[in-house]
Amino acid sequence: MRAVVDRMEGDTAVLLLGEEEIQLDLPLKYLPDGVEESTILYLRFEIDHEETSRTLETMQKRIDRLKRKSR
Repeated sequence: MRAVVDRMEGDTAVLLLGEEEIQLDLPLKYLPDGVEESTILYLRFEIDHEETSRTLETMQKRIDRLKRKSR
């Protein structure tokens, strides 16, 4: 996904995402060094299937424990 740094506000960059220019405020610490206004960035989202499965399993165990306690 293409993003442009619209402006900087303190330690936050205001990005405009995609053709719709959806605004996203992101702390500068998450962006590469040298980012400034008008910098073009490309963002990529990945699904971590293994971590997702572990998290769901942990959540289900917690739900099961709560159900047992409420009986």
